Amino acid sequence: MEETMTNLNATASQGPGTACNRQGPRAITRIFAFLEGLMHAHRSRREAEHLASLSDYLLKDIGITRSDIDMVVRGGRWHG
Repeated sequence: MEETMTNLNATASQGPGTACNRQGPRAITRIFAFLEGLMHAHRSRREAEHLASLSDYLLKDIGITRSDIDMVVRGGRWHG
């Protein structure tokens, strides 16, 4: 019990907002990672829509089929 109180006192003695300041950079990093994920998903969806709008002839010309579009957009390998 005394050890717990000592840790609480040490944390409290560091001043107001200190623990919050340590969490700040991690929270910002998480927010940026989340936003980056959203942007990547949006970009992938646009690329898939664009490829899906192409004719079969054009898709064949670039070496993919309609069934390859999702894999190509995700960055996987496709059988060309």
